[in-house]
Amino acid sequence: MIVVNSGLKPKLIIAFLVPTAVAVSASIVASYLEAQKSLESELGERLMVAAGSAAAALSDDLVYDFAPGDQDTRMYKRTLRRLIDLKNATHTARLFAFSPGMKALVDTDPNVEPGDVLYRLERDKVEIHLALEGKQVSSFLFRGKDGNLYKTGYAPIFNREKKVLAVLGADGSTAYFTALSNLWKHMAVVGAVVSLLAVLTGLFVASRLIRPIQNLVIAAKSIGSGDLEQRIEIKGGDEIAFLGKTLEEMRMELLERDRRMQMMLAGIAHEIRNPLGGMELFLGILGEELESSPELLKHLEKVRNELSSLSRIVNDFLGYARPVRLSRKKFDLQELLNEVKELMRKEAAEKEVKLDIEKNDTSLVTADQDLLKRAILNLVKNAIQAVPSKGNVTLSARLEDGEYYEIDVTDDGIGMDVTVLEKATEAFFTTKPRGSGLGLALAAKIAEEHGGRLILRSSRSRGTRATIRIPSKQSGNIDSRSLEAQE
Repeated sequence: MIVVNSGLKPKLIIAFLVPTAVAVSASIVASYLEAQKSLESELGERLMVAAGSAAAALSDDLVYDFAPGDQDTRMYKRTLRRLIDLKNATHTARLFAFSPGMKALVDTDPNVEPGDVLYRLERDKVEIHLALEGKQVSSFLFRGKDGNLYKTGYAPIFNREKKVLAVLGADGSTAYFTALSNLWKHMAVVGAVVSLLAVLTGLFVASRLIRPIQNLVIAAKSIGSGDLEQRIEIKGGDEIAFLGKTLEEMRMELLERDRRMQMMLAGIAHEIRNPLGGMELFLGILGEELESSPELLKHLEKVRNELSSLSRIVNDFLGYARPVRLSRKKFDLQELLNEVKELMRKEAAEKEVKLDIEKNDTSLVTADQDLLKRAILNLVKNAIQAVPSKGNVTLSARLEDGEYYEIDVTDDGIGMDVTVLEKATEAFFTTKPRGSGLGLALAAKIAEEHGGRLILRSSRSRGTRATIRIPSKQSGNIDSRSLEAQE
């Protein structure tokens, strides 16, 4: 399974959400300010109307003549009752009349008596001055130190000669201020809902855009890893679909070229192997006729060795060119290692290389026994060739975490540097004068077909460890070959 870690989706979401969030926030702030302005203006108009109505109603009560101590008089009580009735009728929080010197004349607040100085009116000096000039005005809305909102409407109180002798104030009720306070909460809720819808829309749009791109990325990685069998299907008529179609055409061309290449290699190898078989047959006959000539038999043996080397190369070509078809069955991995050791015993003895097998605790493994044996043989041959005389090559196998079987071929030879290690599993790459460059490539191919990988760890002058890792259960391919080098 190929996992795609794409950074395009969050980028698209951010590109969609950031301007949306900015636009929504700006719209909410603008709407709030406009609504606040309208609501505040409406509140001011109502307070001025309430103040004007109360001032007109009190103009005949000589309210401007009230002085300290008049709160017990019949005239004051009658005026206060009328002011309270007006307060209730206009839904204001407080109605009060005061002199130009900002001293209370009559007030619906029971804590205020005639003659008390209304110090809080200092903040509305400008509005009071306009009211004393005969105009109806309202103060600005503001929040006091106590956290409460304040706004007052002012209207002049005229005498019979139409001269302004006092001012009547009307404080806004709690209902008005609650509406203003709740306005921002409502706007915040609306903003949160819109933002959530924007996030969901962004996720939906990004997913619709990213899905075909991710499919293309997976297809490109699949092609890059050599898997040309999976079709690429991107529906639609946009640029992404066109790119998918182009990628599919490229895949088909690569697949066809790969097939032609495999057919060509198989054909060449087959044509070479046929005469090789005849040459080996005639060498056997010639050897029987030259049994009495030891010197000639030595030359004949050299020819036979060269033919064997050429035949091995041809077989490697055929093995690499042919499509790998697994024939899985259960077998004992320990017995397979013993069989490989027996097959390589003569070659190891000729070079005086010690070939050992470490005991393992593996059970039966399910894999293609012949292909796995071929892969291990290639690794052992490489290891024997890499170690000096009297060197050591060790085979071992183990079960890792119950998920993977690991088969190690370890040698104490010359090792590989980083440059060689990076190319070690490439087809036809070799550092040997007579190598085919297909041994490690074929071993890696066999491991990958089993859903595993070939891991090479090498340290210059310290040797190499080649590990075939295959899953204990049949599964799809995991990461391809892994290389680790240490200087």
